Amino acid sequence: MVIYSGKYESAENELDMGLNKYKVLQVFMIKYDGIKRYEEIKGKIEKEEELTDKDLMDLVFLPLMKNEKSEEEVTKEALELAITIPDEDKKEAVIGSLLGFSDNYVREEYINKLKEVIRMTKIGASLFEEGVEKGERKGKIEERKELIIEILNQRFAKDFDKRLEEKIRKANEETINQIKKNILNITLEELKELLK
Repeated sequence: MVIYSGKYESAENELDMGLNKYKVLQVFMIKYDGIKRYEEIKGKIEKEEELTDKDLMDLVFLPLMKNEKSEEEVTKEALELAITIPDEDKKEAVIGSLLGFSDNYVREEYINKLKEVIRMTKIGASLFEEGVEKGERKGKIEERKELIIEILNQRFAKDFDKRLEEKIRKANEETINQIKKNILNITLEELKELLK
């Protein structure tokens, strides 16, 4: 199989080598409307519709299809559209394929700039994950505070009032860790001093 870019409309499809004859399956990308496919794929992404394998392949081959713009311009548009694909695996596959094909007809500085954008989106994702981890840690601290309140309530009974409970709930992580370390031998006065 030979895939021809939008510059070619026809080519020999048979090679006669005497005893051997070779027939080539040809795909002429000029027969495909790149503008129409771009708009269809863009519309699907904007409507948050699932992209088919054909959509993904067409997005990769968009720069080779019939278009009014240069291959470089179409590649840039296809890459920028690919960045908006919600599914991370599909996004990476399309971007990787586009970058692989594009080094023949896209300037290196643009490809490097785009690689930086891709790295930044990965950094953005890792920052989000870090935020989730912090949220989980905060949730664990809240659980720890409630457990400390329960234990101290058992230890000090009626001497442990609602004001102390609220101070523990508002305490920072360092204070909570100090209380936790000394929970079995801390006095009520030491607890009040720590929570000032």
